[in-house]
Amino acid sequence: MVLFSSAHAEEDIRWYQAEVMIIERLANLHSEEQHPTTLATKVRTSKELLAYPSIGSQAYTRLPKEQRQLNHTATKLQRSGQFNVLFHEAWPMPLTKQNSATWININAGIKQADRHQLEGAIGVSLGRFLHLHTKLHLNQFAKANSTPTTELSSLFNYPTSQTKVTQRYSMIQKRKMRSVELHYLDHPKLALLVRFDPYNPQTGPLPKPKQTNGNSPTKITSDNIAEVTLSALVEEEIMLVEQEIMEFQGESNTQ
Repeated sequence: MVLFSSAHAEEDIRWYQAEVMIIERLANLHSEEQHPTTLATKVRTSKELLAYPSIGSQAYTRLPKEQRQLNHTATKLQRSGQFNVLFHEAWPMPLTKQNSATWININAGIKQADRHQLEGAIGVSLGRFLHLHTKLHLNQFAKANSTPTTELSSLFNYPTSQTKVTQRYSMIQKRKMRSVELHYLDHPKLALLVRFDPYNPQTGPLPKPKQTNGNSPTKITSDNIAEVTLSALVEEEIMLVEQEIMEFQGESNTQ
């Protein structure tokens, strides 16, 4: 009976390689909506992303940059001058079906005292589908006056009461997702690109994305047809997402 329970528990655990990119829109908002001017309460989380390589479990370990699938998109968005990639990480994670969301701490961007430009958490849960939950806050810090006290506090990374925001934009969302698909979540000041791929702890991360020069298409064979087809679908999804981002940006500027 014990052996059956153990095997059944292992079957309920599914591993995924998660990749999340959080992007700031640099254009000013033309809206009458009022946004808070105070820092948000820190979100209670259960997981922190670990530095690579980590000792012990692979779970929640940041993968090396070259193992990410969306590096090309991140570069294009950053170079556009319209977006700032605040956070881009990939990591393996186990999920238990029907379990509550696993919340992962997110801190990125400019740091002022003990607070970050981007703060909050993303949660992932598994039912019939994957679900992504976001509790993210983009802080626009007020320019702090330089004084001997604040300079000394900054030197020793000691928090002071000088951390103030002029605007705080919050992204609270929940989205159903499918694995092996690129998903896009929008917001007037933030955008998220997210994908989940099945992960095998025995074999490790997904293969590194292949670099192509665009002039030598990969020859399709019976051995690589699945890989090439998936690669083509991913590239098409990326192009559609980038187009959607640009169109959304254009609509925001005309409002």
